[in-house]
Amino acid sequence: LTQTREQGYALDSEENEQGVRCVAVPVWNHESRVIAALSLSTLTSRVDDAELARFREELQQAGLELSRALGYTGS
Repeated sequence: LTQTREQGYALDSEENEQGVRCVAVPVWNHESRVIAALSLSTLTSRVDDAELARFREELQQAGLELSRALGYTGS
């Protein structure tokens, strides 16, 4: 959990199911509390590491935009 907090996202790289990777980012509210998450699951055979990194960045941006719409003022 410490690593997840530090990097700002969680990654499941085939730990739950062979051939599937998932990335998730937090959604904060106006009190800077995590109230939800956005996630994306992909097949390892379809999405390489570089593309997954790009998806993660887009997901992080979407999570931040949603958080700001909910009143979050952090970075």
